[in-house]
Parts: sequence; C-alpha cells; structure tokens
Amino acid sequence: MIEFAKDVVGEQNYAMMETVVGVFKQYRERLLEAYGKLGYYTKEDRTRVTEFDLMIERDLRGEFERNFPEVGFKGEETGYETDKSNYIIVDPIDGTENFIRGMPGATNMAAYVEGGETVWAVIYDFVSDALYWAERGKGAWLDGKRLRVSGRAGHYLATIQAAENFDEWYRKLRPHEVHLRVFPAAGYESILLAGGHSDGFMRLRDRAYKEHDERSATLIAMEAGGELIDLEGNVMRKVFKNYIIVTPNLAKIIKEELANG
Repeated sequence: MIEFAKDVVGEQNYAMMETVVGVFKQYRERLLEAYGKLGYYTKEDRTRVTEFDLMIERDLRGEFERNFPEVGFKGEETGYETDKSNYIIVDPIDGTENFIRGMPGATNMAAYVEGGETVWAVIYDFVSDALYWAERGKGAWLDGKRLRVSGRAGHYLATIQAAENFDEWYRKLRPHEVHLRVFPAAGYESILLAGGHSDGFMRLRDRAYKEHDERSATLIAMEAGGELIDLEGNVMRKVFKNYIIVTPNLAKIIKEELANG
C-alpha cells in the first residue's frame, strides 16, 4: 500500500505507518459519501465531532493495541492518557468543520513520537487520495515524490490562525506583498506549504497547544524545507502555542520586520 516508503523508513516505522494508512484508506469511500452531508455534535471545547472521527480513532487504537502493544496511543477524541514515552498521536479528521460542510481542508493525520521527538508523520488527503508523509531527517513526500517548499520571491501567500492580533500582522506583512488568508485546518495548511502552493502558516492564538494538530503538520512542513520560528524571529526546534513556519524567503522578511519592531 505504501511500497514507496520502504526504502526511506525503517522496518518498524514502516509497519506502523502502513497500519495507519491502511485504516485511513479503508474509510475513504465512506468519508466521500458523507462529505458535506453528515450530522455532528459539539464538544465541551466548542469544536465539532462526527461519528467518523470516533470510528476511525477507535479502529486505529484497536490495531495498535493488537499489533504494537509496546506503543502508546493518544487520540483527539478518545484521550491522551498513556504512560509510554513512545506513542502514536492521531487526529482522525482534521478540519472536521470543513468535512461537515463539504469544504476543502479535511484530512486524516497521525504521527509517531519517541522520547518527545516526532519521528514520522502522515497526512492523508482523502478527497484527492493523496498521501503526504515524512520521517525526521529523511524529507517529506507526496506518495513517492519528494516535496520541497516554494522558492518564489515576492507575492507571498500564507495562512493564519490568529486571535486579536491579525490586523497587526497584516499591517506588518502587507507592504512585502504577503497575502494572509484565514484557514483553520493544520493538516491542509501543512500540505499546501510542503507542496509549494502556499508560503507558510502562522499560529497566533490564545488557545493551548494541541499535539494532535501540530505534530504531523509541523514535521511534514519542516522536512519539506519550511523554517520554524517564534514570534520574535528566533529559530525554534519544537512547537509551542504560537509559531510561524514558512519558506526560507518569507522567513527572512519576517525576521527583518520583527527586528525592525
């Protein structure tokens, strides 16, 4: 199913990745049938969840408990509880609101974490049947094609999830031909950047860091050549609540703008 990854990832990582992708792909036809036609309920944090979020996560948890009992499991819908330092973190449908409404931007995401580091990640665009994946230090890929962020200079496009400071960033970046778009779906933002279609995405918000959103999104974007910086322009190694991940050309502009106040 993912033969193209065999020569890149190790045997154990390949087995886990194949299990994840297998479950995601099993649901593709049903997700497409339900796309834009499905009911939902609202969780305590005011985000939406559907029956498919729960089913996909339940099936993945079961597969890992049976086949990889030494690996912990964290899921957006069924809980983060694990006492293991190596675990899978799953967002069964990232962009659930988009899925409910039949809009672009819904994906399936998972990542494997070991000792606090994201080792590999997958983002499955089930609408297009396109698999984005990465292993730390070995690059990002679309199926069997190596990915690289855009090298364009000028007329940049970035997506942003912002709280009260959207206008401030708009004013800073607009003179540099940086166009900002609000698009709250981490997985889709990541594959737009990794595939060279956008020039970055920014997290400028009040809510807490959500591991199921950020692990897959940041690893794939960074392995495709995206630069991770904080809101003062410093290079970051790990993601916290607020961050910027953009092409090297756009990172240079943002760093200079931040340095100039």
